[in-house]
Amino acid sequence: MPSQLYFYHSNGFPAETYGQLFEFLKDLEILRINVLGENIPSLNGSYDSLVQEVIDHASSAKGDAIGVGHSLGATLCLLSKAKEPKIFRKVVLLDPPIFNPCKRFAVSILRKMGVEHLITPAGKAMKRREVFNSREEAIDYFENKTLFKNISKRTIELYAEHGLVQKGNKFKLTISREREAEIFLNFPVSLPSNAFTVKGDLIYSEVNPLLSRIDLWWWKQSFPKVNLIPFPAGHLFPLEKPKELSDLLRTILRKSLFK
Repeated sequence: MPSQLYFYHSNGFPAETYGQLFEFLKDLEILRINVLGENIPSLNGSYDSLVQEVIDHASSAKGDAIGVGHSLGATLCLLSKAKEPKIFRKVVLLDPPIFNPCKRFAVSILRKMGVEHLITPAGKAMKRREVFNSREEAIDYFENKTLFKNISKRTIELYAEHGLVQKGNKFKLTISREREAEIFLNFPVSLPSNAFTVKGDLIYSEVNPLLSRIDLWWWKQSFPKVNLIPFPAGHLFPLEKPKELSDLLRTILRKSLFK
């Protein structure tokens, strides 16, 4: 089984928030960027700079590692391997927000009209609470949010630890709501042709699914080398069920040795 995983986080959740998942995979070396794009002032309308950051980060593996990404991180894994096919042996995509062409075309129209935020999570990101008096206050706040209802207190504590940074006597989001919204507003509405040749696995949520049946059908038809695997949880399943996901990842990694 490969000894190295290169892990990339979802939008708004620094990599160290996934500490419980990493603990269940502690026998593996997991390399990660805690905050993607931390040193990138602006995305300039595309994910190109984030993709290059992933490629630069994973280049030390010399193609002999598995790229694992959740949501935003999954999108970046796919785009990185499409740009540099030898950067990863294969990728494991955890619920990537990459939709069928009709949906992406509709978003592109709304983007040109400047109203994309009305139907994407960008609108909520813009209104997200970003300042707390203490980490304890933040934990109490997050525990009562619907988004965190299926997430353990330990993971919420990790989010309060790594998802907030102290500024004077206040605690602010490590990933600002402006950057979170910028990421949502620039997700790719077109894909490079090489993306459709990528080899790997896609694990998708079955509870309030991000990817619809049409999206999954399109994935199956358009990505012949990607194996689709359902997971019985919501979009944040790496945080909701880290033990179950770690078991599934081990199964996938063992199989990868024989392909």
